[in-house]
Amino acid sequence: MNVSMKIKDIIKLYNEKNFYEALNSINSFLESNTQNNQAYNLKGVILRALGRSNEALLSYDMGISINPNDHLLYNNKANVLRDLKKFNEAEECYKQSLKIDNNYYKTLCNLSELYIEVDDYEKSEYYSKKSILINDMYPEAYRVLGVAQKKLNKKNKSIKNFKKYLEFNPHSSTVIHQIDLLEGNTPETSPVEFIKDVFDSYAYRFEEHLMNDLNYAGPKAIKDLIKNNFYKNKAFTNILDLGCGTGLNGFFLKTLCKNLIGIDLSENMLRIAKEKSIYDRLIKDDFINVLEKEEISYDLFVASDVFIYTGKLEKIFELINLRSSKESWFIFTTENQKNGTYNLQDTGRYTHSINYIKSLCEKNNFKINFYEDFDLRLQNKQWVKGNIFLVKILN
Repeated sequence: MNVSMKIKDIIKLYNEKNFYEALNSINSFLESNTQNNQAYNLKGVILRALGRSNEALLSYDMGISINPNDHLLYNNKANVLRDLKKFNEAEECYKQSLKIDNNYYKTLCNLSELYIEVDDYEKSEYYSKKSILINDMYPEAYRVLGVAQKKLNKKNKSIKNFKKYLEFNPHSSTVIHQIDLLEGNTPETSPVEFIKDVFDSYAYRFEEHLMNDLNYAGPKAIKDLIKNNFYKNKAFTNILDLGCGTGLNGFFLKTLCKNLIGIDLSENMLRIAKEKSIYDRLIKDDFINVLEKEEISYDLFVASDVFIYTGKLEKIFELINLRSSKESWFIFTTENQKNGTYNLQDTGRYTHSINYIKSLCEKNNFKINFYEDFDLRLQNKQWVKGNIFLVKILN
């Protein structure tokens, strides 16, 4: 097999999100192709997808030492520096890439995304427009332009560019979701594909970002609630961790039960959870589907920061009631709103009112044993207010 065919095969593995297999293949390839700068570039891309940022930077630097005029190496190195929030270094790398090829529209678009992350929306708008001038068939530039214009309160222009993006990708639930936000629509739930795409791409940076950057307090709040409201040696038979993600709640929950099951839509999140060897079973699916199909009874349901992607909760509560054992409990968190039922925020997340939760509990014969407000996570350096609930299911 020739070099270009081998590289194509590895790219195929990457595109299929078989990142570990792709990494093994590129390492094997580099053993006999030590001076191939494209291979070091591809290795960096794979390492970035795995969240191994420092290794990715080393790979890009190796490629640059072989060919300092490869603009793609600088572009991709800048992407990793952006992940690491080294924005000044990332900006320099993007600009170095553009010195080599000032017509590379993808670098212009990436630079535009960087300016969104540092809240310089005018520069972001400028560079995404420049990207479109060079290649008006590159859809990502319209999406980034739409985000910048949304931030600049150019609502109609933002909607126009998001809709332009949809001409290329008509089924993009992420962008449809953005248009819903701008047009003031409140769908009953976030699209499944939107959630999968967000967390598949975010998985390998998820825990570090959530716990270190956003000071996410959900797992601690759940742990404290259980310790304060159940006797010390309380044991459950079956616990269902809805939207388990990478298993942030799993270590503690496993100490409380015989059987811990986790459900999540993201394959990459579940892969990380599996590596921790916490769960007795992990299921890749929408938890609505699982609750509808599998006739298993649970005595504790946990949903930590899950309902922020679901507005209407009636079906979930009904199914939890259906799948509960004789004496069972339900612990969950929400983002708080004062009035009404639920609402889709411009963050793309749903808030729920306490009155709405109370009405659902009454309808399903649930008793709220305890709830309180707490600081859920940081957003733009401000605390997002959340609620945590302990509910007894009365069968």
